[in-house]
Amino acid sequence: MNRLADIQAGHAETRTLMDALALDIPALIRTAFPDYQAIGYDPSAGITRRMALSAHALRVQYGNAVFDELLLHRSDTMRGIVCYGIAQQCEDFETALMRIYPLANDAHVGVREWAWLALRPHFLGDVDRSLQLLDVWARDTSSYIRRFASEISRPRGVWCAHSELLKKDPSRALPLLEILRADTERYVQRSVGNWLNDASKDNPTFVVALCEQWHAESRTIATQKIIAHGLRTLRRMK
Repeated sequence: MNRLADIQAGHAETRTLMDALALDIPALIRTAFPDYQAIGYDPSAGITRRMALSAHALRVQYGNAVFDELLLHRSDTMRGIVCYGIAQQCEDFETALMRIYPLANDAHVGVREWAWLALRPHFLGDVDRSLQLLDVWARDTSSYIRRFASEISRPRGVWCAHSELLKKDPSRALPLLEILRADTERYVQRSVGNWLNDASKDNPTFVVALCEQWHAESRTIATQKIIAHGLRTLRRMK
């Protein structure tokens, strides 16, 4: 009970999704801004919507500078709200990427999820250009950043809008996938495998052909793990 109280007070980080879902976000924000008003907040909305609404209300009342103040806040949820604040104040994906980098590389997994979820609409706004910008992220020394490049570009994704363009033509992302096909970090491997699994639901022929090519060209354990994870749905259907 004390730990949950500390999370709600902004003194500790969440450990599970249930922790995050249970939070009273306006009450958490008031621990830092006592006069905060939850303008437009809908407690019945999904968690991603509540995060976005909270970021908007903070911008209206305190301006964009408030997110610089919260960038290093002890609460992972507060840092997650910063992700949405950055997304709302940046008009283009390139600028948003530069601003979101430290949060995409955050030590807390929840913040890293908020980072790509917040920028997903920017990515979808111009998929081909976005994929080009993610090339350097896919080559980053941080596995968190490489995983971001994979996760934000998934055809279907989780808790976010699908990319109809990539569902129809996943080959557009081939340059990015090729960079990541033998990544040694399991965190990245699982994401790339999920990317392929997404694509297999709309373009199974593409995914099978690509996995066969990778199997022949990259016999690393890492690539084989990605292939196995990417083909899991198709194999269950046999």
